[in-house]
Amino acid sequence: MSEIKVNKISPASGTTFTIGDSGDTFNIPSGVTLANSGSVTGLPASAISSGTIATARLGSGTASSSTFLRGDSTFASPGGGKVLQVVTTAFNTERSTSSTSYQTMETRTITPSATSSKILVILNGGNLFADGPSLVFSFFRDSTDLGGTNGVYSANDSTHKGCHYHVVDSPSTTSEITYAAKLKSTNGSYTMYFNAGSSPTRGGNAQAGPMYGSLTCIEIGA
Repeated sequence: MSEIKVNKISPASGTTFTIGDSGDTFNIPSGVTLANSGSVTGLPASAISSGTIATARLGSGTASSSTFLRGDSTFASPGGGKVLQVVTTAFNTERSTSSTSYQTMETRTITPSATSSKILVILNGGNLFADGPSLVFSFFRDSTDLGGTNGVYSANDSTHKGCHYHVVDSPSTTSEITYAAKLKSTNGSYTMYFNAGSSPTRGGNAQAGPMYGSLTCIEIGA
């Protein structure tokens, strides 16, 4: 076995220096330290057959059981998508209106814990029913219509629909807000029913109820 002792090896030309050929093995004895003040490139994870890389070498920030390593090589705490609070109002009352302006059928207040939170509003109830072609239903945040021009749901004929709707809102506040389920008639000539009851028979369709329902607000961390 031969031994060569030198202080520096430089390429004969250019800036690339090749050691050995494909399939060669270079042994680094125990106790030897490879000091590197530059950078190592082209070393895939599969080339590291054993050993441990110090956590601090993986990225910046605090590595712990409650953090994860992001794609930008920083450790961060998971924060998005968590349910922060759930509030709900239960009801079993039938309500109706023939007004051409929105009338409140049910409400629920919530106070968001952060301005970046989203609020998932869910209405589960009995039947929405109209005895003529004019029903419009929508959710409101205080005075703001979240359903737009045609509401969350609208019908142009006599309808008998299960009342199961939801909307995702970004209120951008930590003050108390009120979400409301509202109903109106487009022409005032027909009556709109919310959580429709069993008596009387309306539009030739016997209604079952009034039913038990709920208006639920879920705050989700952004």
